[in-house]
Amino acid sequence: MEYILFVDYANDAERKRIDYTIERWKDRAEIEKPRGAVFRYSGDNADEFLDDLYSRLSAGKDGVKVFAGKRYTSNIPEKVKTLRYTTSLKIPTIQKFIDYLMKKFGTPMGETKDEFTAYKISTKKGNAVIEIAINPVEYMRLTELSPAEFINERNNIVVTVRGYGDVASYIAEGLDAEIMMFLKA
Repeated sequence: MEYILFVDYANDAERKRIDYTIERWKDRAEIEKPRGAVFRYSGDNADEFLDDLYSRLSAGKDGVKVFAGKRYTSNIPEKVKTLRYTTSLKIPTIQKFIDYLMKKFGTPMGETKDEFTAYKISTKKGNAVIEIAINPVEYMRLTELSPAEFINERNNIVVTVRGYGDVASYIAEGLDAEIMMFLKA
């Protein structure tokens, strides 16, 4: 099976990661990064368009490869790792540690949504999103704690890491080690 991929990248660093991925896979598949212009044509008059295009190239028809295809949608699920912790530490102390930890991991400021703060992270294993919540209501429902037990007795930290490939496990392992060390101190 042959596929043509149109990969959108945000910056030169992402373009280099694409090139690195192609290099890693060139022994397992036939991968060609074509030279020249690559574009998608969708219309009824493909032959008329090609006739016009061939007339404008010195190589004519020999300078163009045309593939008929349909959009392919992969069924690769995002990998999710969830870490849960319970502590008697106060929320301001936990929040200061989370801020320190995210800076240590090199994430920019998080975006707060509903009950969690989301951080985007880029590592040698790939890109991921880290979501961190302190005392989320959803967790309280799952553990069947009363609001008084949940908020007054202990604080619950829920960390969710989402990504593709090995990145979710890689980041979750690093976060778990750091958080466990913090909670034991």
